[in-house]
Amino acid sequence: PAGQWFTRISFNGVSTTLGGGAGNFIDGISVTGQAPPAGIEQCQPLLKITTTAGRYGNPLTLATAGGTGTGAVTYVVDSGPCTVESGVLTATGAGDCYVTATKASDGTNPEVASDSTKITMAKARPICTVVPYSVTYTGTQRTATGSCVGVEGDGELAGLSLTGTRHTNAGTYSGDAWAFTDVTGNYADASGTVDGVIRKATPDCSITPYSVTYDATEQIAVGACLGVDDLTLT
Repeated sequence: PAGQWFTRISFNGVSTTLGGGAGNFIDGISVTGQAPPAGIEQCQPLLKITTTAGRYGNPLTLATAGGTGTGAVTYVVDSGPCTVESGVLTATGAGDCYVTATKASDGTNPEVASDSTKITMAKARPICTVVPYSVTYTGTQRTATGSCVGVEGDGELAGLSLTGTRHTNAGTYSGDAWAFTDVTGNYADASGTVDGVIRKATPDCSITPYSVTYDATEQIAVGACLGVDDLTLT
């Protein structure tokens, strides 16, 4: 029942304590046992995996608590996107992995195994680099450049949107938004801002002076200013 607990008695010649709870059992009974008869196996403290969270792209060294003796601890992945070798858990994708640990017998203490334990491998964080532009107006639409890369082996990731940084006309564009949306399920989404600048272009102006004889008529120089693509400016 809830709130009630027991511990196993280990008949190994030392005092072992039983526990209780909820007011229904006597707490703190000490029992001194003798070594068990031949053929009767000793009970061991329960083995528990204590590392229960990691991140995709970062190998996780597993650890346990409980169990007695000097037997080696080994691990097996029961399910989930993980592999384990020499006590190190590696995620092949973000998600939940279930792992069982086993502490081997050392000749005195018997083998003991943990429950299948859930270890959550969180999504990795992408490394995104977005480069702003600082250019002179040419009439061409400008867009910031950039990329997001993943953990070793994944390389450049798809999902970076730079559409919020697009501009054509001269101006200072502060706080243009970019966003990375993961398409693999293994990376967290990311976002940020960048500042772009399009400087005003210098027009190409040609002015022709006048040189005439006075005729009481107002004289005006003639000329024109051309912009990008030889567009006549007014």
